Amino acid sequence: MKIIQATIDRIEKNTSGNEEDNLAVLIYKNKTITIPLIILPENVKEGDVIKIICQISDDETDMKKELAKHTLNEILSDG
Repeated sequence: MKIIQATIDRIEKNTSGNEEDNLAVLIYKNKTITIPLIILPENVKEGDVIKIICQISDDETDMKKELAKHTLNEILSDG
């Protein structure tokens, strides 16, 4: 698991009117990271410092691998 802190530099509202398309631009170690605003807390604003926890989900990874393997086997056996 890795935990980082990043600052909300700005919020970019999409002109489409679809709020799910809005973006948050974060600053982390002098680098910019752009992420969908929808995944952040509702009350986040420019200047806020947020914590981001990154963790590999072993169970989900295994399930995705099994699904991919199953799908590939189905494709190959149909040919």
